[in-house]
Amino acid sequence: NIVAHDLRTPLTSIISYADLLLRYKNEPEQTRNEFLNIIKTEGLRLGNLVNDYLDLSKIESGLMNFKKEPLDLTELIGHCVSLFEGQGKIMGIQLRQELDHPERFMTMGDRGKLIQAFVNLLGNAFKFTPRGGTITIRQQRLSPEDSLNLPEYVEPITTQQEMMMVRLTDTGPGIAGEHHKKIFEKFYQIQNDPAKTFSGSGLGLSISKNIIERHQGRIWVESEIGSGATFIMLLPVSNKMSQVPNQT
Repeated sequence: NIVAHDLRTPLTSIISYADLLLRYKNEPEQTRNEFLNIIKTEGLRLGNLVNDYLDLSKIESGLMNFKKEPLDLTELIGHCVSLFEGQGKIMGIQLRQELDHPERFMTMGDRGKLIQAFVNLLGNAFKFTPRGGTITIRQQRLSPEDSLNLPEYVEPITTQQEMMMVRLTDTGPGIAGEHHKKIFEKFYQIQNDPAKTFSGSGLGLSISKNIIERHQGRIWVESEIGSGATFIMLLPVSNKMSQVPNQT
């Protein structure tokens, strides 16, 4: 059982290091602090895993409520980028947000859920991008007349509404073609390099896909080994877009 295994791993670490603290009370303070940090890290990891499982269960069962409120997608994505700026500096990764046009992309949706989707995608990009690499988020507007070459595993778009395309590109190891569809399935994980282990529940991309599709959007990936990966998202936007005010 994948769920039981994923939950048992951090739980075992927490119990083991707590037991060491109780048994060896005379260990140096530095050693005890190291044990406590491991317990905290594994506790946070366990909490994130539980939240992922609960979220996906609610989405799949139709029990997760989605708000419908006016949203500025440009501001929302900028907010998500700001959450990772500190991590980018620590990891030596350059994080950029680019706009093709000085426009606000307005839509109706659930701000919290869309932030969750974009944070999952950004976290995934940071996980696979090496030090000195770059993560770029580019936004552009698509009209109903613009042609799109969607992968065969992506459901065609039938709406005549204008769309916002978000391209999230990293300079990581890339993803082989046979994984492009499967990575959006729950619990699916890629191990390109057997010498490296990337932790995670294997649910982040599946949750993001479900959230984006609940907003009548689409998501897919373009990538090949050795060339990084670009995750592409489409979300419907209002036909009336206001100009971004000049920054002074």
